Amino acid sequence: MNHPDPRLGLFEAGPLQAFAGDVIKVGVVGSAKTIEDTRKFFDAAKGGFEGMSEKHPNLHPAFPGLTNQNPYRCRFEIEEGAALALSQARIEKITKEPNHQKAVELAVGEIMDQLRAMDESGDRPHVAIVALPVALIERVWNAKVDSKGSLEKDDSSGSDAPNFRGMLKAKAMGISFPIQIVWEDVVDARAKIPRKVKETSARKIQDPAGIAWNLLSTLYYKGSGRIPWRRMPREGE
Repeated sequence: MNHPDPRLGLFEAGPLQAFAGDVIKVGVVGSAKTIEDTRKFFDAAKGGFEGMSEKHPNLHPAFPGLTNQNPYRCRFEIEEGAALALSQARIEKITKEPNHQKAVELAVGEIMDQLRAMDESGDRPHVAIVALPVALIERVWNAKVDSKGSLEKDDSSGSDAPNFRGMLKAKAMGISFPIQIVWEDVVDARAKIPRKVKETSARKIQDPAGIAWNLLSTLYYKGSGRIPWRRMPREGE
């Protein structure tokens, strides 16, 4: 099926490549709060979110939810054993570390310890979210990041080294499932990212429906290995 908007195409016809199973298992690593916020976001997504604009419903479409004939034709579940939190003491150790290089290495090491434990457990997920709390973002994320979007694919790293995201992604290649980094304000709209981190005041969090479409489409692709939608080639391409 061809559709000018992939979100509406997913709603009407389901994914381009269907997942063979019924459930995409999602893991979460973060603080106790970001893990709880991620659970709440998934619970809310099951019921759906209203679109941002009634005047232009196709521009900011509602998210229809994850029950019955949902856009992905499968469920997304966070199992108890696949939600691993960094202790507050360890987070504080990272945030209080004065050396930037060491702080980044500590943060990557702590997160990788949880991801490896998840990988070796009986609750190994298909894909894992790394839900970064504001305190860690403020300490280890590159201050020159051009953070115009909410999800990692919308953010481009600046020139300062070390690069937290690059280091974590490289280390995570050694585990059996992919990861998706999200900032705390993705799963909690009340969370505020410091201006010195986002560099520009233009960074705006998406509406919940937009976040659900983008995040769940990414998790579907990474967790199932299947393509949810594909852009049709233009004439002459």
